[in-house]
Amino acid sequence: MSWLELLVPALVLLFATPSVAIAYIHARSSRESWGGALLGFLAAAAGVSLLTAVGIFLRASGMVETFTLYFVVWNLSFLILAVASWFAIKTALLVISSSATNRARALFGAGTAIAYVVTLAIAIRGKGDLYFPYIGGTYAATSLYLFAALGLALLIVLRGRARLTQENEGTLRRFLRVFLPLGALFFLDELFRATSLIAFPWMPLLPLAPLALYVFAALELIGRVRRIQGGSPLAGAAGSFEELALSIARQCQASPLTLREREVLVELLKGRSNAAIAVRLGIAPSTVKNHIYSIFQKTGAGSRKEVFLFAARSADAAAKAGEGAAP
Repeated sequence: MSWLELLVPALVLLFATPSVAIAYIHARSSRESWGGALLGFLAAAAGVSLLTAVGIFLRASGMVETFTLYFVVWNLSFLILAVASWFAIKTALLVISSSATNRARALFGAGTAIAYVVTLAIAIRGKGDLYFPYIGGTYAATSLYLFAALGLALLIVLRGRARLTQENEGTLRRFLRVFLPLGALFFLDELFRATSLIAFPWMPLLPLAPLALYVFAALELIGRVRRIQGGSPLAGAAGSFEELALSIARQCQASPLTLREREVLVELLKGRSNAAIAVRLGIAPSTVKNHIYSIFQKTGAGSRKEVFLFAARSADAAAKAGEGAAP
């Protein structure tokens, strides 16, 4: 066991820290409902890397040789990995303005339980690789579990692509251009190692995958935070969301918005998901969906994105009217 093995988790944590900080700033300043879920995913993934570093340190230092301690820290690692996986799926659902159903939660829980049992069996069978995650069966099993969750999240986004905003669609295209070739490279590297077809002189590439993810997330979120701070027509609009909703309602004279529809519109402009709006207003998610559909009909919008554009035009019109009235 070499101290050099701490290099990879240390590098991951080095890249994770600014990425999590930027995600926090984005979640606080953005009206996009998925911002908090993405922050949870990045923070939980960083937690896994931290516990991995702790485990490697314990073995490399030789200070502690208690299997029980390794086992406890490994269990914490898997638990946080499961949290990261769930946040990844939740982020994907919120990006397409959807929410998790009870069936989806049950399936995720069952898949996580199976992955845990399989990984636990491998860990008990071969204690040597319990705390060195870059070799052996435990790392392969946990990696397969995480990639299955990330693959499911990507599939959710691809299936709901029609509901993506233009900005999120651009992020998806860039993500595919970067990670499809990287994923193929990591997969081939692991395949050749597992089958012993080629003896590569370098360390496994798969543990470096989080570095690419953190760099990509940081670069994307920096651009979004800059646009938010620079002030889009909606983000920089003077006045509250209630005033924006009222401004939109005034333009729907032919089919006026009801009081409840205006309340839903306010929450929609804040970037909340259907489920979050339902909880906040104390109504059923299906009722929220019906209200949003009615808002789309009355405003002529075909999506949440178009509602935001409608609100931006209303904000512009109100600002110009205010400037014209100023002495």
